[in-house]
Amino acid sequence: MVYMTSIALARSGLFIKYARVIATTVIVVCGAWSIWGISGIPEQGDVGGAVLFTAFLICLFRGRSPLVYLAAFFITTWLEILGTAAGAWKWALVDPVFGLTQGNPPSGVAVWYCLVDAVALSGGPLVGRGLNLLSGWLQSRGYDPDRMGKLSGLLGVRGHVREDLHAQICRTSQAISTSLKNPDLAVQPLDKT
Repeated sequence: MVYMTSIALARSGLFIKYARVIATTVIVVCGAWSIWGISGIPEQGDVGGAVLFTAFLICLFRGRSPLVYLAAFFITTWLEILGTAAGAWKWALVDPVFGLTQGNPPSGVAVWYCLVDAVALSGGPLVGRGLNLLSGWLQSRGYDPDRMGKLSGLLGVRGHVREDLHAQICRTSQAISTSLKNPDLAVQPLDKT
């Protein structure tokens, strides 16, 4: 949901028209947040967040979808700040893998959506080629796809299925984009009186 919303937001007129201003704002705000996190001022350091922010910058300048990454920054940062402030979740004080301190939330948290994008765009064609190679190898060994059961479904993915999936993603993205522009579909805040 977050990723699809990022795509829709990245395709909006606002992001397309003000891409440079939005990019500059994100870099300055998140950069200041990361610097503050490693400055020693906050009680809980954010070295992990600074590393994530550096990875975010690499994705932003070298990645395939910079506007999607900028949109993901706004959405994930908003969700993370609200979620942690409300106590819905809390980030560990120290990253369990690298042992780096991290903020609650880390300043570069949006990089995870950039990495999902990179893995999906890079890994998808590799998986497809691997399945095609496996299918060819199995057929050369005399295996009949009709007799292979569930595996035949994976091995039988052809271009028309990929085109159908791409069309469905485009329709979903368009629906999200349209709903974002429709004030009748806007979510109204709860009245707490």
